[in-house]
Amino acid sequence: MQPWHCVLLIVLTLSLFFYGAYYQDVREESQAPLALSYEEDFTEQVPEDRDDPEPTPEESAFKKLADSENWAEHRVLLVVENGTPSLTSLHSDALESPVFLVKLVDLLGQNPTAKEMILSPFQSNAFKQNESQILRALFSTRNSKNRQDGIHLVCRGHSIKSSRLLTNTVMQAYRSAATDENMEQPLISRFQKYNEKIRDLERRKHDLVEQIQRSVTNATGANIEEIALQSELMEISNELGLLNETLSQIDSIHKKDRNPLALLKVERVANHKTIPELVQMARQLKEILANQGTDPFVRKEVSRNLETTTVKTVQEIADAITRIKSEAREGIERKEVLEERMIDLRAKEDSLVKSNPKYALLERLNAEISRQKEIYLINYEEWTQAKNTFRFEEIELLK
Repeated sequence: MQPWHCVLLIVLTLSLFFYGAYYQDVREESQAPLALSYEEDFTEQVPEDRDDPEPTPEESAFKKLADSENWAEHRVLLVVENGTPSLTSLHSDALESPVFLVKLVDLLGQNPTAKEMILSPFQSNAFKQNESQILRALFSTRNSKNRQDGIHLVCRGHSIKSSRLLTNTVMQAYRSAATDENMEQPLISRFQKYNEKIRDLERRKHDLVEQIQRSVTNATGANIEEIALQSELMEISNELGLLNETLSQIDSIHKKDRNPLALLKVERVANHKTIPELVQMARQLKEILANQGTDPFVRKEVSRNLETTTVKTVQEIADAITRIKSEAREGIERKEVLEERMIDLRAKEDSLVKSNPKYALLERLNAEISRQKEIYLINYEEWTQAKNTFRFEEIELLK
């Protein structure tokens, strides 16, 4: 082979290499938006294995408190009628959930004497601000060796009296928590994760629907159904704008003044149900109290009525805010339904809409949301069975 043949071969090889690299870059660049936007994977990522962090001195102290054999224990059996280990384990999940711990702390906060009896022996300068962690260390659940339909609730205290008191408090809080919880605000942490995933998928769906809606806004050939949808969408969008403005005003006032009566500055609150009448009544009662010549007995009755009126007004203000939030939530849900209906309508009339990769992704999102809701519903129905048929049976005092 001649020397120039070698040079030519090297030049050709380098040319092919650079062309291949350039072609691959261009190809990846042209396909990147499509891959990122429309080929999303809805499955959860497997978390990476990580070494457990070293416990802090405080965490070690709480663990030592929980594992100590120096405390009195009171044990009761939580039984599920016709229960199985899978049903009883749900009660373990619920009793050990952060949501239940908050409810237990709230109940103790309403009963200061019981709270002092249960917590004060364990509180020191180090633990004074960690009542939740102390409580978490003082009660737990254990599987029953003899009963498949039950689990043990074990409560610890510095004496039999305090451990029994904690047991009664836990049982009272748990009955209330199991009654009050629902699918939107579940007691079990695992169910909260279901909810979070569904909400995340619905947020992504909402964003996608808005993107598609904007992309087909200028479509032609509107019919009567489309005109009606556009009209209702415009009306709801305007109403949502007003509701959002009202909620922002409420938030701004509340940050400056924690007195609920300060929210009467918000027109939508001030005009809610019986609030105008209550405000007028309070004004009249204050005028009577301002009269120095009013009989003492009358003043006492007026003061009592003014207090009652103020309490009713605050309750109505809370109801007004709840109603405004509910209207905003319902409006958003209705807007999403109308936007999807508009997209489906235009997809039937315009093949370009249906061939849009975003439309295919929307269908996948809808299918995934339905699948996740079905999984959650099946699990929650099992939990409903477990929580509707449980009871506590006292069995023994230990130590």
